[in-house]
Amino acid sequence: MVFMRRESIKEFLALYPITALIVLLNTMVFLASLIIGFFADNNTAIYWGGISREGIEQGEYYRLITYAFLHDGIIHFASNMIFAILLAPYIEKILGRFIFILFFIAAILATPLYDIFYTNELSVGESGFGFALFGFYLFLVLFQKEFLDKDSRVTVIIFMSIGWIASFIITNINISGHVCGFAAGFLAALFTKNLRKSIQIKNTLQM
Repeated sequence: MVFMRRESIKEFLALYPITALIVLLNTMVFLASLIIGFFADNNTAIYWGGISREGIEQGEYYRLITYAFLHDGIIHFASNMIFAILLAPYIEKILGRFIFILFFIAAILATPLYDIFYTNELSVGESGFGFALFGFYLFLVLFQKEFLDKDSRVTVIIFMSIGWIASFIITNINISGHVCGFAAGFLAALFTKNLRKSIQIKNTLQM
C-alpha cells in the first residue's frame, strides 16, 4: 500500500523533501502561534496572514500563501498534517519535486478564490491542499488504476469519505475551500496524466 510510512525520519526527509518542508513550516508556524496567542481573535489571524477580502483588495497578495500555514487549533493542525504525511509523499514521488511544488501552489491558490470573490469570511488552514490530494487520488482511482493497488484505492475512498463527512458536520469549516481544492487536485491529475504515463514507461524499461 502506498500510504504505509515505513521510512525513518532521515529517509522520509531524503525521499520526500517537499512534503517534509511543508509539514515543517506548518509545524513551526503552529508552535509560534501558540506563543503569540494566534487563537485569541480574528484580528490576530488577519494580522498574521489569514485570507481577507479587504487585505487582498489592498494588494496584500502574500495572504494567498500565508493563510495556508495558519491553523485555528490543534485538531485543525493535526488532521491536516496527518493527511499530508500519509497522502502527499506518493504524489511527490510520481510527479517529481518541481511539479509537486507547482501542484502545492496551485492547490492553496485555488482554495480561497471563492471566498475572495463571493464571501467576506476569514480563511486559514491547509485543508484545501489536503482536499487537492483527495481530488488527485480520485482521478487515479477512476482513470489510472495502475498507479494504485487495490488496498490503496479502498483506503483513498475511506479517507475521502471521512474528509467530506467531517466537512459537513464540523462547524466553522470552509466547505467552498475544500471544493475548490478538490477540483484543483482533480484537474492537476488530468493535466499531468501524460507525465505519469511517461514515468511509468521509463520505469518499466529500466527494470
